Amino acid sequence: MGKEKASDPRKWTEENMKKAIEYVISKKMGVNEASRTYEIPSRTLRRHILKGWDSKQNIGRPSELGHENELKLVAHIKRLESIGFPLEQSRLQSIAYDFAEKLELPHRFNKEKKQAGWDWFQGFMKRHPELSKRKAEGLSLARATGMNRQDVNNYFEMLLKVLTENDLLGKPERIFNMDESGIQINNKTGIVVASKGAKCVNSVTSAEKGEHISIIACCNAEGTFLPPVLIFKGKYKKPEFSEGLPPGSDVFMNQKSSYINADLFYNWMNDHFIPRKSDGKVLLILDGHSSHSNSYKMLQLAKENEIILLCLPSHTTQALQPLDKSFFKPFKSYLSKAVTTWFINNKERHLNRQHISKLIGEAWYKSAIPAIGVSGFKATGIYPYDPNIVPDYFFSVSDAAVRNSPDNIQNSDLSLPSTSTSSINQSDQIAHASDVLQKETPTKTLQIVSPLPVLRHKTSKRKQNVKILTSETHLATRKLFEEKKKSQKKHLVAPAKRKKNVAEVSSSSESEEELQLSESSEECSDENENTCVECLESYFHTKKKSDWIQCLQCSGWLHEDCSNFPEKCNKCGDQNKGKGKGKKTKK
Repeated sequence: MGKEKASDPRKWTEENMKKAIEYVISKKMGVNEASRTYEIPSRTLRRHILKGWDSKQNIGRPSELGHENELKLVAHIKRLESIGFPLEQSRLQSIAYDFAEKLELPHRFNKEKKQAGWDWFQGFMKRHPELSKRKAEGLSLARATGMNRQDVNNYFEMLLKVLTENDLLGKPERIFNMDESGIQINNKTGIVVASKGAKCVNSVTSAEKGEHISIIACCNAEGTFLPPVLIFKGKYKKPEFSEGLPPGSDVFMNQKSSYINADLFYNWMNDHFIPRKSDGKVLLILDGHSSHSNSYKMLQLAKENEIILLCLPSHTTQALQPLDKSFFKPFKSYLSKAVTTWFINNKERHLNRQHISKLIGEAWYKSAIPAIGVSGFKATGIYPYDPNIVPDYFFSVSDAAVRNSPDNIQNSDLSLPSTSTSSINQSDQIAHASDVLQKETPTKTLQIVSPLPVLRHKTSKRKQNVKILTSETHLATRKLFEEKKKSQKKHLVAPAKRKKNVAEVSSSSESEEELQLSESSEECSDENENTCVECLESYFHTKKKSDWIQCLQCSGWLHEDCSNFPEKCNKCGDQNKGKGKGKKTKK
C-alpha cells in the first residue's frame, strides 16, 4: 500500500477554530464532533484547547530576522522610498544578511555571496503584503529638490493675486496653459506577447533613431484646446507637412533645430493665440523656458493684447502644469499606437514627415477632449483654485534635503543632570550615559548597515522663480538688457579671417611685438565680459556656464568650443601662431 499524501497544513480558518473551541469549552459539542463539523484535525483542536488559542501565531519555521526586526526593516524600506532611493531586490538581500550578522542572529543565508536567498525574499514579501515590486520612474535631482513647499506656496499666492486683481476668478474660459513637447518620428517597442523562455524578442522599427519634432499645445480650464502647432527642422515648409492635422493647425520651420525659440514663440503668440482669444484679459500659464520669458518684443505684444503671462517655478511642472499632468501622456500613448498600426500596414515605407502629421491628427482627436483638459487644471489646483492640491509625497525628497541643510543640522551635546554631590557621583553619571549611547539597538544597527543617503538643499543662481512676465518691472528689465546687448554688438569687432600664406616676420625688436599685443588687447578690452568674443552669445543665455574660458592675452571671455586654441581666442591665437612661424623661418 502506497504512502498517503500528507494533508496541507491549516486548511481550517481562524474563525472556525474560535467557534470550535467555544463550543467545546461550553460543552455544546465534543472534541471529535467539533473536529468533524469545522474540518479541524482533532489533535490540533485538543492542543489549542489545552495551550490556549493565539490567532497571531504563524505556521512553520520562524524567519531568520524575527518578526520585530522585519518590521524595522520594512520601515527602513519605506523611509528610503520616501526620499527617492528605493531598494532593489539584490540590495535588500544584502542588507538582510548584514543586518543578521550585526545582530549575531543564527541564519541560513549565503555567506559566500553575503546575501539572503531568493526563498527568504519571497517569504518576506508574503509576510508583508504592504510591499510590492514596482518599476521606479527616473526623477532628476534638480526636480526632486526643486519641488519644495516654499516655491509652491509662493506660486499659489501669486496665482490667487493675479486671478483676484484681474477679475479672473470663476472664469475658466480665460485661464490658459501652453506647453511644448518632443516627438520622435519612429515606432516604439513595448510589452508584447511572445513564446515563453525566448531569449530575444525583436521588434522591427522604422529607424535606429527617428527625427525629432516639437508640438505646441494650448488649452483653457474649460477643456477647449487650440489647434496644435508642429515645429520641424529646416527652412522650407511643404504643404504635405500639414496634411491630416486638425483644422487651424500650423507648421513652423526652424533652420537650427526643431525646438522652440523666442521668434517661434512670438509667431505662435501673434498668429495663433491672439486671433483666437476673446476680448479682455486672459491668463496664460507657462514654464520658465528662455523663449517664453526673455524676448521684450514678445512680452510687449502680450501686454498690448491683455495677456498676463505667469511663469511657473523651475522644476515643478510635473505637479503644477496642467498639460504635463493630464494631456501629453495619453496623447503620446495614442500616437504610439497609431504609428505602430501604420508601420504594420505599410512595411514597404519609411515613416517620415509626410506621414507623421496624419498620425498626430488621429492621436489629437482622441486625446484633446474637454474631460482631459478640465482634469489637468483641476489636478494642479488652478481651477477650481486649491493651494493644497499637491500631495505630500511630491515634497518628500526636498523635505529630506532641507532637513539635511547646514542651517538645520545642529550638533547637540549630551546634557547631564547637575548635582551637588561629589565628583565621584558625577563621573558615574557620565559613564552610565556613555554606556547608553554605545548600546546598539536594532534600529541603530540597521542605520549603520544601510545609512540614509544625505541630500543637500542647493539653490541655483539660474533658478526661475514664479513671476508675472508681463509686469512693468520685468518688462523694464528685459528692455534695458536688450538695449545694452544691441549697444555691445555695435562695438564688437568681428574676428579676423585666417590668411593662407603667412609672411615671414622681419627681425623687429621685442618692443614692436609688445606694442602689437597691447593694441590687440585694447581692442578686445572694449568687449563686454558677459558676451562671447567669437559667437557674440550672452553668458546669461548659455546652457552650460562651465565651458567659458578667458583669453590669457586679451582677457576676453568666450566659449571653449568657439576657439581653436587652448586658453586663447582665435584672434590672439592666430597672431601668436604667425609670429611663431616667422621665428622658425628666421632661424
